[in-house]
Amino acid sequence: MKIITLAALATLAFSAGCTNKPDDTGTGTNLGDGGTDGGTDGGTDGGTDTGTDGGGTETVDFTLSGSAVDLASSAPAAAGLCIAAINPDGAVTGGDTVTMVSGKVGDNGAFSLAGVDTKPAFGILVSVYDCADAGSVLTTATPVLPSQYTDVASGGEISGLTAFSVSQEYADGMDASLAAVGYTGSIWKDGGLMGGVWDSTYAPLGGATVTGATTVYYQDGDSSDGLYSTAGALNTVTDATGGALFLIPAAGIGGYSATLDGYTFPTNTMGSSPGSIVFAPVVAE
Repeated sequence: MKIITLAALATLAFSAGCTNKPDDTGTGTNLGDGGTDGGTDGGTDGGTDTGTDGGGTETVDFTLSGSAVDLASSAPAAAGLCIAAINPDGAVTGGDTVTMVSGKVGDNGAFSLAGVDTKPAFGILVSVYDCADAGSVLTTATPVLPSQYTDVASGGEISGLTAFSVSQEYADGMDASLAAVGYTGSIWKDGGLMGGVWDSTYAPLGGATVTGATTVYYQDGDSSDGLYSTAGALNTVTDATGGALFLIPAAGIGGYSATLDGYTFPTNTMGSSPGSIVFAPVVAE
């Protein structure tokens, strides 16, 4: 399996700050419902929630556009995958997420989600998933921060976004690598919080430690002996050759940060939900 190239990571224009709380039904399941719920929730719940849990009463109608990218290879995600803009605010308070609008990934990974009519207080999750739930990809959620759409007017567009996709091969590689170091669950079922520890230019930082979880799995640049281990020993810090990526399966809602001499990192409230990967990097201040 090809490990993520650093060029794609360096193009990101966001840091982590989004909260996504699992509920009894599993937010991961709700994220995957974008293909069926998009038409109903986008037209009814999206407009209603603007005044209640959408972060304000402003009436808006804007577009999110960009590219869906395979996280392992940096190649465009497959055309025909479903993609949706998710409002996570309800899940933060113990309810459900709301699919505001959904669509399909086009050629070269291009996507455009028109008709976003809410400015959620906790960010927007751009979710990529298998429309038929056939397991070709693991459901993912890449955050768009409130600061990115605070000033967008009705009819406006936020372009140049990156929505990451996790292929079946990569997810299976995660599972095998986790099992090799003693993890007994499955990322397909448990989901997880994934990110990178990067400097202010989004360059990966090796040698960093992620805080907020008892066990953190750090990906290295050599998958031949497992993504998260070297010569059978669990990696204990980030590895720049592996994109400084980390994975926390079934991550609870809490404050996550990182430590590395010479750098200061914010503490971000983050978490994951069953059946999906939330990708949210920790970026140095």
